Amino acid sequence: MLNDIIDRQAGTLACFNYSSAMVEAGEGGLVWDEGSLSKYLAAPQAFVPGSRMNFGGLKKEGDIEDVIADLATFSE
Repeated sequence: MLNDIIDRQAGTLACFNYSSAMVEAGEGGLVWDEGSLSKYLAAPQAFVPGSRMNFGGLKKEGDIEDVIADLATFSE
């Protein structure tokens, strides 16, 4: 599900059941790029209020950069 996430509109993968908050964020223009992923990984609930993401976020900038770099290897 995380394959090709870079430059994908949020909440649009057909085989996944997103929260209405995530779908609305995508419809509002949220696209997963380095900047948006960085903000989301740091504080998911603050970045997309109402999403069902049960994750408090990453606190270290290096950890966030590492996750984004890893995700980029699975995107064209």
